[in-house]
Amino acid sequence: MIGPTFGGTGQTTYATGDLLYASAANTLSKLPLGTSGYVLTISGGLPSWQNPNSTNWQLVEMPLLQI
Repeated sequence: MIGPTFGGTGQTTYATGDLLYASAANTLSKLPLGTSGYVLTISGGLPSWQNPNSTNWQLVEMPLLQI
């Protein structure tokens, strides 16, 4: 296993759909594939899967960038 500070991931196994993210300085963690229909959100500064029906969502409209 090669650690992240040496260009590796520090992970020894993966599953289909796993997402790698920095959970702390020089530390990569895995987020397993979420449940069908769930949305990827940020909770406490870290990614997590959430049921869209159980959260108060705020719609944010953003203008499209025209090139």
